[in-house]
Amino acid sequence: MAVIGCFGVPFASTGADDALRACRAALRAYDKFLVLNKKRREAAQDELALSAAVVVGDVTSGTIGFEKLEEYTVMGPVVEVAKRLADAAEEYGGTRLLLTDHVMKDVAAHFVTREADVVRLPGVSADPVRVHMLNNLAKTPPTGEEVKAAGVYKEAYALYQAREMEAAIDKCAEAPNDHLCKALRERCLPFVSGAARLEVDWDGAWVPHSLWHARNGASDADADRADSAGHEHRADDVPVSDDAPAADC
Repeated sequence: MAVIGCFGVPFASTGADDALRACRAALRAYDKFLVLNKKRREAAQDELALSAAVVVGDVTSGTIGFEKLEEYTVMGPVVEVAKRLADAAEEYGGTRLLLTDHVMKDVAAHFVTREADVVRLPGVSADPVRVHMLNNLAKTPPTGEEVKAAGVYKEAYALYQAREMEAAIDKCAEAPNDHLCKALRERCLPFVSGAARLEVDWDGAWVPHSLWHARNGASDADADRADSAGHEHRADDVPVSDDAPAADC
């Protein structure tokens, strides 16, 4: 189930604290999920997963539908970016709350964040999008283990970007319980095993499996080959423009 939370509509705001409120809402929702999953575990039920993305931009808002079936909604490229990043967040494991680079800069003083990845969103953004993980409020500083894991991941990701996949895997092993390190290790393994290869013009940006599936109806194996081969098989990026009047969200 997907839910959109939009701040600054129906009346456009200055946007000064929209991102801040959105991040707080995402963290509160995650805290509620922790409580809910604790109860589900005690009842021997499967746990639920939550993934979210916070994006700032312009949207067109209004009521659509017919007299007996109307709904108020928002539309525009930024909505698609948020949806696709939320889908992509599922693939990182752990606390899956993603922020774009722009949002992170707006809220950095209020939250603990980690740079997570550079992703490509086919059909939505022609340029790669840098994303960060939202971890906690700034008043709750990270533990020593979390600080170490963040440093390990930063070094491992730099090795990955430099095409040194085996070294990146070795570095990830220094933080075996870190969700980002686990995800990066799995991404690098096909390169080392020979199951995948890099294209000459590979820029290090990753196409999430969920987006490959949604756009192309591909299998998991096809998706692995696509993002692991420097996106050899990915669809062309299509820049999107929004000329409609918009509210600040």
